Amino acid sequence: MNIVDPQPSITPDSNSNNHSSNNGVSRAASNDDHGDESNDTSSSSLPLDQNWRFSHLRPSTTVPTNHELASLLSSREVLEQSRRRLQDEVDQLLRLAESKQVQIKDKQSRIDLHSSLGSSLRRIPSDVLRDIFARTIPLLHVSLRNVCLDGPWPLLRVCKHWHNICLAYGSLWNRISIDTSLSHPLERPLPAAEGGHPLIHERPLYMRPTIPNDVQARTIELLELKISRSRDAGLYITIQARPPTDYAQPFLRTIWPHMHRCVYIKAPRHVLANTPLPRPCERLRQIDVDYSTGPGRFHSGPTTVHLPFPTETPHDIESFQAFLVGNQEPPTINISYHDVDRYSQMHPPFIPIPQSFAANRVTKINLVVSNMRPSDTFLPNLSLFANLVELSMIDRSPGQHTPGLLSQNTAGDTPRAIMPRLTQLAVSGTRLTQLTIDRIVAPSLIALSYVGPMEVGFDSLRDFISVSSCDLVRFFLTTNASDQDIAGFFQSIAHAWRTVEVVGIRHDTFDRDFTEVKNECAATIDLLTRPRDNAASSADIFPCLSFLELAGFYSDIHGVVDVLESRREEVYDPRSAVRLAGCRLTDLMSLHYKYSDAELRVIAAKIARVRTLQSERMASTWETHPLQSHGDDEYREIWDDFPPNEFYNPTLTWVERLDREPDQLARMNRLQNDGLEVWMRLRRLEDEFLLVAKPQ
Repeated sequence: MNIVDPQPSITPDSNSNNHSSNNGVSRAASNDDHGDESNDTSSSSLPLDQNWRFSHLRPSTTVPTNHELASLLSSREVLEQSRRRLQDEVDQLLRLAESKQVQIKDKQSRIDLHSSLGSSLRRIPSDVLRDIFARTIPLLHVSLRNVCLDGPWPLLRVCKHWHNICLAYGSLWNRISIDTSLSHPLERPLPAAEGGHPLIHERPLYMRPTIPNDVQARTIELLELKISRSRDAGLYITIQARPPTDYAQPFLRTIWPHMHRCVYIKAPRHVLANTPLPRPCERLRQIDVDYSTGPGRFHSGPTTVHLPFPTETPHDIESFQAFLVGNQEPPTINISYHDVDRYSQMHPPFIPIPQSFAANRVTKINLVVSNMRPSDTFLPNLSLFANLVELSMIDRSPGQHTPGLLSQNTAGDTPRAIMPRLTQLAVSGTRLTQLTIDRIVAPSLIALSYVGPMEVGFDSLRDFISVSSCDLVRFFLTTNASDQDIAGFFQSIAHAWRTVEVVGIRHDTFDRDFTEVKNECAATIDLLTRPRDNAASSADIFPCLSFLELAGFYSDIHGVVDVLESRREEVYDPRSAVRLAGCRLTDLMSLHYKYSDAELRVIAAKIARVRTLQSERMASTWETHPLQSHGDDEYREIWDDFPPNEFYNPTLTWVERLDREPDQLARMNRLQNDGLEVWMRLRRLEDEFLLVAKPQ
């Protein structure tokens, strides 16, 4: 039996060849290993070099030989060892990076701590921080139930420093608002004076749901806490009592011991009348009396004290207790009367004269009425208020500007009362005009505002300004007079406007029909235009005019631009005239319509087609529902009644027409570039939002 050796016979040549072949494989494997080690940083996903000796095995199914297989396994082992070494190095670097990241975070926290300790916010002075906190206090009324939701209460929880600042300044806690949503309407105002009669009810009381005792107790606790934190700061007290049987109890009783610190108080008439204020109230500066609740539902006994103001009609109140007796030089007081007409209809006289706290303390009176009867007893005796600085008389009643409703009790020969310190006067309404500016003289007046018709108002204004001989600085006129009458009024007292710096002229139709002919302001434009010849500068009755407002008039574009250009030119003598600095034209109208006649005919044709379709649709409805009766008159207005021209062709505002005239727009741009401030467009709410949200 022959035994065949499976191994091939090896000859010397073959051995040498085989040896060289094995050496070549070893060298190739070694080269491959070293080559892979040298390129171990390359990605394994990249294709191998095409010159690689095993590249022929990749795209084919050729089985590698034993020598090739051994070389591949050896090369892979070397690569795996190299990868493990690199992975160990990466892990070591990652651990080092993590430790460094921890160190970086620690250093950053220390940096933040040092930055916060030395920040400018920590170095803000306490008084400045107090003023910033004061901005968080709401200006509107906040009920006691929700008082903790607004400043400065939430600021107490921010940090200890802010907490200490809030408690250190009593001015952050001195605004007290009391409403009656938590009060007892059955409780009387305050205990009766010694020897006085208790107050009893005249009419049934308005009842509200019972307030839980714990809620009211907590509210009183917050009020007491706020008063204690206010320290000795002056109090600003606002009381809203509805209905007139409500005296804001028990909150009024809580703040009553601190009323001597009151600087400002706003309360209904019946609360002030039945509350014995302490005396003297040396800090009191302003009293705001609300007459909208009407008279109180209590009446006092027959032996009550006399009223502190003269009157022929019995009163059921003791108004404004004498809390300033003995003061030699008392501070000033401002008084505001609201909705006094509601009270006057039941209990005349109209306004009690507050003589109890000395009329010479009053520096400001603000009177707003809405149903005033033509009687001079409605007004306080202005001659008593010698130190009055601001006076505002506004009549909002229907027909307020009708000359036929003037009071017949005016005394034509009555001497005018001198108001030596009056600097600001605002009058609205024919009746109030007759009862105020016809009876006073204001030599120190600098600001005058008049709203009323031309029939009586212009004569009263002319006489008042002439008699007062004042140096006006601001003058505002709102009237329904024609353009020629307005220009004639200014020219009749041309000497009075030599010092005026601000002029506002507004045309209003008041109670007249809205279809009144448009009032063009050609005469007013001519009056405001400054002569171009410097030698004729004396013809300008407004030499010091720096701000101008025109509203309600219908004017052409070039006329207004001419006025602005004439007043922006360099003046010959700056001491005798000034240049215009600003103007407001937001409510000025143009003489042009939005659409031309051709465009209006197109719009009318479209409307006619729409109405025709509507009529056809209604005709089909009649056929679908024959039982429903439809008269011809029911739908006749759909195709017969054409809307008025103003509805579809509105008048352009002055600025809208300006945008359509390039030449005039270029002139306005030059004026604005030269420094003239012009207000021509009303800013909308969305415009305000865009300005705030616009990124920097």
